[in-house]
Amino acid sequence: MIHDVLVLVNFMKNNNLAINIFFAIAIAQQKVQEQEQMIVAMNDMKMQSEILQHEQSKLKKLQSELDQSQSEVEQAQAKLSAAAIIQNQELEQLQTNVNLTDSELQLAKSRLESAKNRRQIQEYQASVEKGKRSQTETQARQDFERSRLQYDESVRNKDYQLAQLGISLSAIEDKLADIPIVRSPKDGYVRKIKPWVGKDGKYTTTITIVSMSASKSENK
Repeated sequence: MIHDVLVLVNFMKNNNLAINIFFAIAIAQQKVQEQEQMIVAMNDMKMQSEILQHEQSKLKKLQSELDQSQSEVEQAQAKLSAAAIIQNQELEQLQTNVNLTDSELQLAKSRLESAKNRRQIQEYQASVEKGKRSQTETQARQDFERSRLQYDESVRNKDYQLAQLGISLSAIEDKLADIPIVRSPKDGYVRKIKPWVGKDGKYTTTITIVSMSASKSENK
């Protein structure tokens, strides 16, 4: 930015210098013309040669000043041409720098946009993974709760079955207590008891007893 300002200032200075020189040339040309016209008029008036020589000397001086001004104009034009070339080169360099900066800016924008897109994808993936984890945890809690309920139900069923079995055993014991004691007609050992058979609420069985003497004979 500072460099651009300096270039502009130099350009304005050169332009002001050229304008001043052009004004100086115009004034010098006007003076030369006026001096030439005055000398012509003096010749027509047949004025003294000394006066004419003096005025001609002034004309030569004015012409010399005009030539000097024109030379300065040519030098200024050369300087302006050189300055214009330099300025064009500087402008081209500035344009190149602007284009380069714009390219870098576009690249930075592209990278930023890519980073934003990657961030959005990462956030989406993280959200999906979080949802999966939450769903897995929820499913695990539901499975655990279902297993716990099934276990509690199994425990209750077993407790119920045990209670029913206890009731059945108590009933059997009560029935056994009601069975009269039957004494064997002879001494011996119980060899065989047939399964109980129930009918009309009554249960019967057959017991095979071996006498003591028969048992001893078999053992021999």
